[in-house]
Amino acid sequence: MPKTTSAWVEPAGRARHSAHETVCSGTDFYTVLMVATSSDGDQSGRAAARERALTRLAAGDLELSKDEQIALSALDRENCDRFMAVFARLVSDDRLSLLQLLTSLEEGAPLADFSAISLAAIADEEPTVRATAVAALGDYEATDSIEPLLALAHDDPDDGVRGEAVVALGSAALRAAFGQLSDSLRGRLVEELHAIALDVSEESLIRASAFASVAVIDEPWVRDLIFDFFEEGDDVLRLGAIQAMGRTADLYWLPTLENSMTVMDDDERVAAATASGEIGDEDGVPALAELLDDESLEVVLAAIEALGEIGGPEVAEQLERVSTHPENEVRLAVQAAVETATFADDPMGFSR
Repeated sequence: MPKTTSAWVEPAGRARHSAHETVCSGTDFYTVLMVATSSDGDQSGRAAARERALTRLAAGDLELSKDEQIALSALDRENCDRFMAVFARLVSDDRLSLLQLLTSLEEGAPLADFSAISLAAIADEEPTVRATAVAALGDYEATDSIEPLLALAHDDPDDGVRGEAVVALGSAALRAAFGQLSDSLRGRLVEELHAIALDVSEESLIRASAFASVAVIDEPWVRDLIFDFFEEGDDVLRLGAIQAMGRTADLYWLPTLENSMTVMDDDERVAAATASGEIGDEDGVPALAELLDDESLEVVLAAIEALGEIGGPEVAEQLERVSTHPENEVRLAVQAAVETATFADDPMGFSR
């Protein structure tokens, strides 16, 4: 595979840095935000909770209170380095458990931000820890994660880590498509993900994921590569092509997706339904409605979610049709889709 020079990841075959040797990168925006919205007493209490958390972890005790967990959010460089020094001394299973605990908290608390820890933990010697840290960076909006993730996508010796890296880079590609990255960084992102997609020595799943990530950016070669993967690739690359169709948000692909919704393979019908939802056009509703009667529960759920992404009166009618489905999972999916469709049709809530 092509190699990317980076201070973040050692080339395959060489020893990795210990986690505590990794330079932490504090998230200044969140640090400033939390300082600005907190009183002196809050900051003092937060500092005390952070010290308690570090003391517990140094003793091998992972049973942190919620206050202690939150106190590890939005660490500045100094405190992140202190955390990583303690983190590095934990056994690998405990490092993984702690990182999973913090990243799951991040998902449920909008102001919780453990990106400084995740950025440092991508240099961990344990692949599962690196993969967890990388996955946590998928929604990270600052640009300082892009080069490290590109380095991991190319150089990491573990397939799982490389795979998580190309998926995480999908959000950066979306920002690039909206003009939120510099031209040089956009160019680097496109070049590297394109190279991974074309690398026949790489695992098909990683190639497919890299292509799906970069397909959101309007490049002249995207359509041709979708055709190549769809018509001539293996099953995994074909699914990657279908996912890429959705990422392009191009109505051109709707007829192809509608055909894929009628094939025997469940995975292809799921992928086609999901891609149609990503395109988000009402022309895709009739084919998705047909899938509501599919024999595969997974296909039905994908169709419901896709319809929710599209919204509109016809979608509401189709969702109503399956709102009393015998499967509870389907009924719950319909409720979620109705909420999604309502938000899409009236994001500001003017009709309520």
